[in-house]
This record gives sequence, C-alpha cells and structure tokens, in this order.
Amino acid sequence: MPRFLARRSTSLVLRPVMMALGFVIAWHFYIRRPDLPAAVARNQAPLYRFLLNKWYFDELYDLIFVRQARVTKTSSMRIGRVQKYKTTRASVMKTVNTTKTISAMVTVKRKTANNRTGM
Repeated sequence: MPRFLARRSTSLVLRPVMMALGFVIAWHFYIRRPDLPAAVARNQAPLYRFLLNKWYFDELYDLIFVRQARVTKTSSMRIGRVQKYKTTRASVMKTVNTTKTISAMVTVKRKTANNRTGM
C-alpha cells in the first residue's frame, strides 16, 4: 500500500475514535458526575485558567496585530493631516494669487477701456 494511502486510512480511523473518546469524556464529566469539572478546575488551577482564557490567544493577537495597526493608523492619519493641511494651504494661496492676478488684469482692462472711451 502506498504511503499516502496508509496515512489517509490512519486519519480516517483516528478521527471517529477521537470523536467518540471526546463524547465519552464529556458525558462522564457533565452527565454522570457534574461535580467533577469543578474538582478538576480546583486541582489544576493554572491549566484551567490557561484553557479558560483561550490560551491567551486574544491577548497575544491584540498585542501583535491590533496595537500595531492602531499605531500605524494614528501615524498615517497624522501624516495625512499635515499633508492635507499643506496641500489645502498651497491650494488656497494659489487660488488667492490667481484671483489677485485676474482682478489686476480686469482692472487694467477697465482702465484701458475707460481711457479709450474718454471717461
């Protein structure tokens, strides 16, 4: 029999066995002897706390990914605000200068037109 088939057949047998074993243990703990989980929790307090807190996966995930993402987001927002301010200020100044230039051109045209008409 090829190796990959041997591994597959082992896992096909092992999965239902483990499922049945888990069912029997759960039945024993919660149906037959409901006092047993509290006794195990008292006797194995560190292990119980570790398992109860989901292996501290959420805390680790928060530390590695969430906090770093917040720092990156905050930094990016600060940089974006500064760049937006600079861009906005430059745009406003350009608009003001353009408006002044157009206003000056209109004034010159008016004066020229008035001079031609003799006013």
